Amino acid sequence: MFSKKEKKEKKEKKSKKEEKGQKGDKGTVDLHQKYKNLLIIDSDRKNWAGFFENETTSDGYRIKVDKSEWSGLVVSCDDNAKPIVSIRANRYPTPGVTREAEARTVVPDMVLVKALVRGLTPGEDYTNAMYGLLFSQIPAVNTMESVARFLERPVIHSHLIAIKNRVGKEAFPLIPLTYYSSQSAMMFTPDLPIVVKVGTAEAGYGKIRITEREVLQDFRSCLATGKDYATAERFIDNRAYDLRVQCIGEHIRVYKRTSVNWKGNVGQSQLEEIQPSEDHKRWAHEVRNEFGMDIFTVDAIHTTDDRDHILEINDSASGLASQNEQEDKGYIRDLVMKRLEEASAREAEKKEKEKAKSSSPVVATTTIESPVTSST
Repeated sequence: MFSKKEKKEKKEKKSKKEEKGQKGDKGTVDLHQKYKNLLIIDSDRKNWAGFFENETTSDGYRIKVDKSEWSGLVVSCDDNAKPIVSIRANRYPTPGVTREAEARTVVPDMVLVKALVRGLTPGEDYTNAMYGLLFSQIPAVNTMESVARFLERPVIHSHLIAIKNRVGKEAFPLIPLTYYSSQSAMMFTPDLPIVVKVGTAEAGYGKIRITEREVLQDFRSCLATGKDYATAERFIDNRAYDLRVQCIGEHIRVYKRTSVNWKGNVGQSQLEEIQPSEDHKRWAHEVRNEFGMDIFTVDAIHTTDDRDHILEINDSASGLASQNEQEDKGYIRDLVMKRLEEASAREAEKKEKEKAKSSSPVVATTTIESPVTSST
């Protein structure tokens, strides 16, 4: 039997453990710890372990991370609640993260999108999962609205045209693009040589350089076998090097890439980080304002006559250069935490308004009818 003194000491010791956490073989376990759930959509092979481990929101929430590819998600939601996301076991679990090796269900508070919604084949189209997250209005980096907008090349380019028309071609040197809804529309094309792209394929796929009319006719016959649209732009044969302006929040990097392949992102190439110019910063500013994105890249070609030609932009699924990957992930972490704080503040403000509304006294009104007088 314990004495009164021993019972008191034991009770105080237990209380301290509950307040500060119990130190054990597996680290500190806080019995009253609060968490915000972060869903990271990225390749199973990408390692995000440790980046959010020591992060805490201003109101005391730690961050619990779940990572999955789009293909591993099943989403359900309604008008009045956060999405419920079922995640299959990751094919390549992050070493040391046992949770990823199991199927689980989470209710995320924030989403970080670092993977394309669509792959190359119809079987790699995960727009239904994306639509579920969009429907739920969950806070995300980038926003789910911008992710949806980036599903189709013509939609993206229409916004780029808006930027060019607003600030001028000198400030935003966008390469002219021609759109064809089908092969039947390709009766007239820009002067050859041209580069034709099918649909919204990425990473050099679905893209062909056409230098002769006979090749164009052959391409049209191939396009007729499917339901995709196509776009065409003039081929720039005096390319000196490729440019990529990478933006993570307010942080900007610029990469110079040289390659022997006309598809600069295919085959071997040399990548060099260079100092951002005022032009590069202007491009980033205009794209950020037009699309409302936090993470994106602007791809361009610099020619031997010292001119730039903007080709396209990419959203938060853009890859990170290996030499700066760890540092850039840190910038992404800081950006996610900032957006999570903003979302929490909006949610708290909403609850305060609802509370104030429900506690407001109801003023009863009484209608007094005037007596009816009759005349004789």
